[in-house]
Amino acid sequence: MRKHRTLACASASLAFAFTTAACGGTPEATEEAEPTADFEAAAAPAAPASEAEEQATPATPEQSGEPAARPQLAAPVGGTIKGRIRFAGRPPGNPIIRMGADPLCSRINRGTRVVQEAVLTTADGGLANVFVKLDGSFPRSPVPAAPVTIDQRGCIYSPRVVGVLVGQTLAVRNSDALMHNVHGVSGTGNGFNVSQPKAGMVRTFRMMSEETVLRLRCDVHSWMTAYVGVVSHPYFAVSGADGAFEITGVPVGTHTIRTWHERYGPLTQTVRVTADATTTVDVEYTGNEKPPTAGVRDLHVPVTAVHLAAR
Repeated sequence: MRKHRTLACASASLAFAFTTAACGGTPEATEEAEPTADFEAAAAPAAPASEAEEQATPATPEQSGEPAARPQLAAPVGGTIKGRIRFAGRPPGNPIIRMGADPLCSRINRGTRVVQEAVLTTADGGLANVFVKLDGSFPRSPVPAAPVTIDQRGCIYSPRVVGVLVGQTLAVRNSDALMHNVHGVSGTGNGFNVSQPKAGMVRTFRMMSEETVLRLRCDVHSWMTAYVGVVSHPYFAVSGADGAFEITGVPVGTHTIRTWHERYGPLTQTVRVTADATTTVDVEYTGNEKPPTAGVRDLHVPVTAVHLAAR
């Protein structure tokens, strides 16, 4: 009997061991065992988007053995022309403007010595109010919506020299509490002749065609004068008080640069413009140059050439 019990216990122990081995080990071993690889994959958090993108990045041409694509060349970049207009001779004295013909103008400028600034120079020879432009034809550029403004203040036009694109508007303002008459003297259809009897009045004129210079004068005050260069492209400038000027975005290539001064006329010079670079130009007037043709000052606009101001 005792023998049978011993055999039964041994059989039970053998069955238990067999069952335990089939389930992967003892319960204690199952709790301490590391998770399987499949469990780790399921439990691991998703990789950040940047890592996923990096992992998904295709091989480079060098890695794949394929030839690299030819890089796209950027469009040519324009250059800049910087320069200075110098006056090498002895500058003539500018005459004092006698405004006694209109007591109102005299009253406005009481205590001020007003001169006709035809030749305005600095101590080191910088020449102001020189119109500078490039000669030649260029691709059409958008016309600025903003007008170029000349003001009548103190019975003087200011500024004295400006540049305007063909199709752009020239605005003339009267800031004086007296009457002015704005007369644009033109030989190419840009002319006009209108009065401005009150302060605050503004007349606008659209420039119709290219013109070396359109002269403005006041038929009421003979000393009042200004000049407008009308150009078909945006590559122009006016020299400042120190004679300096700058033209940006100039197409790459060789160009002729032309300057114009009301007393000493035009000069030309060749410049080479390279991409994304600055070309320096110095222009020198000696004082012996012949003045512009007298027609600029004495031309009378025929009635058919005068167009009405935009209201």
